[in-house]
Amino acid sequence: MNPFVDYLNSMNNASSDTIAALAESQVNSPFFRKIQIERNLGKYLSKRISSGEHLAVVLTGHAGDGKTSILVQILQELGFLDENSSLEPEKEYDNGSINLYAVKDMSELPEDKQIAFCWKALDAPNNNKSSIIISNTGPLLKCLELIREEQCKAQGIAFDESEKIALQTRLLDQLDENKNEMIFVGDCQFLMINMARVDNVSFARDIMSKLLSAELWKDCEACPKCNKCPIYFNVNQIRKYQDRVTSAVEAFYRYLYENDKRMTIRQILSQLSFAFTGNLTCNDIKASYKDSVKFKYLFSNLFFGYKGIEEIDNADQIQGIAYAKELKLDTRGLDVDYKLFVTGDFSDIPAEVGKLVSEQHRMFAKRHLNIDDKDNEFNTNDFEYRRAIRRVFIFFGDPKNNPQDNKYLPLYDELFGVGYNTYIRIQNSEVSSKLINDLRSTITDALYLEMTGTSSKMARDIPLTIKRNDDYFQSVMITTGSFKKTNFKVKGTAFNADFEDSSSKQEVDLQLGSDISFKLSLPMVIYFGEIANGMISTISNPSLTHGLSKLKAMLKKLSEEEADEGEISVIVNNTDKPVELKIIVEDNLVIEDN
Repeated sequence: MNPFVDYLNSMNNASSDTIAALAESQVNSPFFRKIQIERNLGKYLSKRISSGEHLAVVLTGHAGDGKTSILVQILQELGFLDENSSLEPEKEYDNGSINLYAVKDMSELPEDKQIAFCWKALDAPNNNKSSIIISNTGPLLKCLELIREEQCKAQGIAFDESEKIALQTRLLDQLDENKNEMIFVGDCQFLMINMARVDNVSFARDIMSKLLSAELWKDCEACPKCNKCPIYFNVNQIRKYQDRVTSAVEAFYRYLYENDKRMTIRQILSQLSFAFTGNLTCNDIKASYKDSVKFKYLFSNLFFGYKGIEEIDNADQIQGIAYAKELKLDTRGLDVDYKLFVTGDFSDIPAEVGKLVSEQHRMFAKRHLNIDDKDNEFNTNDFEYRRAIRRVFIFFGDPKNNPQDNKYLPLYDELFGVGYNTYIRIQNSEVSSKLINDLRSTITDALYLEMTGTSSKMARDIPLTIKRNDDYFQSVMITTGSFKKTNFKVKGTAFNADFEDSSSKQEVDLQLGSDISFKLSLPMVIYFGEIANGMISTISNPSLTHGLSKLKAMLKKLSEEEADEGEISVIVNNTDKPVELKIIVEDNLVIEDN
């Protein structure tokens, strides 16, 4: 029996036992510290507090963002919390050199206590103390507003609508931008950090390593059923191909994050714990299990909410599984499909996992040959079979075409869209001049096609056209200006990473002029890649639509500043290439110049 299996099963909400899914229960579990991840934010804050600075910190965000874990880490690093200690709702810690007041979760308290505890925390620096207060965002904003109202009343100042709006603006701006700057509410100043804006994707890679720790699975090694156990099979196979599997997991969460579907720490843990066990317990494991059971409970299937080829009831209550089903990555055709499904060649899949896949393929082939097979447990259509095998390849497939770096497999461009790997490389500060120039060319080619309806790599300028909303390109289109392709530059821009777990992460920017830049999102890079490669792209992402509109508006404004007054241009699409005609109006005389 391995109690860690029960702990994993209690961390997701696909079953009735979800006690460890709560932050407080995680902290109190003996397994918490064995899988605890030290976050850079926790190190940064504990360093500032231990330096003698009297700092008030407010940690806010969504439930499950890891706020409590950050508090635990800080208390541990400052020597206020040992393995046998538990968190209290509020407590003042003092070791002679550091005095720290901490509130575990203000959101759970009655409103009068919220105000009292919050005010005490914000006022701590004025009393030569530090403080950390945790709160969900809604209650925090309301509490700060009430505190400011009481401050104004005590000072005989009217807390009117303008003062209220000014406060709300300051707080909302900080929640959105997460700057490392102090916020002032009256004579109180504090550092407010929105955990919902902290990039936590790298947490997935770190927690996978922790979950695979040999110490946590030593009880399984001595179990007489371990050779038949699908849970232990998952652990062993992922250990052998850890970088391969973890890279696929990280790519999935990165794609979600960049598409405004950020997963909380708790949601990541929920999906990964379920993908390891499928909520099987040690008591469920039978010594007589066939290998087909290992296939059903394979990590790749459980991660997508499947038991083999069958969807698992209630699995999509786990947010990550709901997203995986929504994206349908396992339905996308891959270059390797012919090798897998036509030739039945599974040499790119590890031997032990490949053995399970080969058995499923044998049953698949027998169905096509109309041969009865009493052992056939694959009672479904071929489409579901293919999805299951693709899932295996996504996580365990051997990247022979790029064996040195699993983070940037061509497979990910197939799954997530052309340009995914390029964007992530720039974001991770792993760039080359060729990579930058190729992306710039892709964007300019796509914009030209977007504006004119035709492709021209030889054109020097991109005309900004007025076209119909249905994307139908008229034969003649009025232009509002043009923009030189050479004005475009792509670059990675470093930003303040004090709160991030990755110190080298960069923003991907499109430079439009000497001092004007536009932040590119992953959906935009993928969209440009699809357009430039002749693919039909349907925009269904609101942030993508907004981003494109903003970019076009910026280009229009820049082109208008450079345009000659009184000049009108039109684009004429013909069978060869678009022709630009300039029309100059002078004293009611029209002069055409082509």
